[in-house]
Amino acid sequence: MRGGALMSDGLSGPSILISKKKGAPLSGYDGSTRLKSGHESRETFVKRQRKKVLSQSIVRELLPFEESRMQSQYRRAMNCGNIVEQRDGKLTTWYCKTRPCLVCNGIRTAMLIDAYRPVVESWREPTLVTLTVPNVALSELRSTVDSMAHQFRLIIRQLRRAGHEIGAVRVTEVTGNSVDSLHPHFHVLARSEALGRAILDSWLERHPKAVRAAQDVREADTESLRELFKYLTKLTSTDRAPKVLDGILSEMWGKHLVRPYGFRLETDPMNDEAFDELVPTNTEFKRHGESILWVWHDEIGNWIDHTTGELLVDSMPPFGLSGFA
Repeated sequence: MRGGALMSDGLSGPSILISKKKGAPLSGYDGSTRLKSGHESRETFVKRQRKKVLSQSIVRELLPFEESRMQSQYRRAMNCGNIVEQRDGKLTTWYCKTRPCLVCNGIRTAMLIDAYRPVVESWREPTLVTLTVPNVALSELRSTVDSMAHQFRLIIRQLRRAGHEIGAVRVTEVTGNSVDSLHPHFHVLARSEALGRAILDSWLERHPKAVRAAQDVREADTESLRELFKYLTKLTSTDRAPKVLDGILSEMWGKHLVRPYGFRLETDPMNDEAFDELVPTNTEFKRHGESILWVWHDEIGNWIDHTTGELLVDSMPPFGLSGFA
């Protein structure tokens, strides 16, 4: 299977396989054959330029934390997409695939939406559920998230045995701007309102200190997938101090932020190998037929051809674009 198949979290009981062809895993995104037009590629690099400038401004504030376990990821994120090679009509680059990188997070989010959309569209009444626990200190964050994930698995197992048809996607988010008070919670897209409410009821039974008003159950709509996966990019948020952001990223190191339950994807966009396979290929949009190395320069926020001085993106990023207030 390409990129490593992602199963439904190893729970007991049969998984529901959602597929257009019986016996074949669903693959909702075929980026391996996706070739963007010149116009699409131009627009892609205009957006990427802005994200890269913002991403670097955020990561630059995190680099001083030399003892951080994220240090290597910060360095990789700073160099993500620095060189764009134009050859044989295509534009290719190296992606860091790290969590601090807004460019890679944006690409991965689009992949996740495309991969999960066929599954969610097959559900009759998809429902969004928010599950919370009381705030915790940074030192307790990792163990708290582990406990939350364990309890969620037990809930799914319990509901499956009770006869519920299981189908859900769980995304982890952490908010807060103090190492003394962080708010870990789950956003869940369930296949039905009945399943969503059953998950919430079981969650409250297992977490008596959780505040009922802080939980939420509501009908999903066409924007729900985008809303669900936007929380991945919010992990690298500019509304918190660099020290807090480094702490959150470090404590969430190696954690699965997205988990499916009751079905499987043939290719998981959260897998780095799958990322390389799924990322669309950009087509050249200037000086057609030439071989060029476009090199990123931090001081101007753009890629330059050193042989001519030409810029890859004609527009310049907004003056004063910064990650932290």
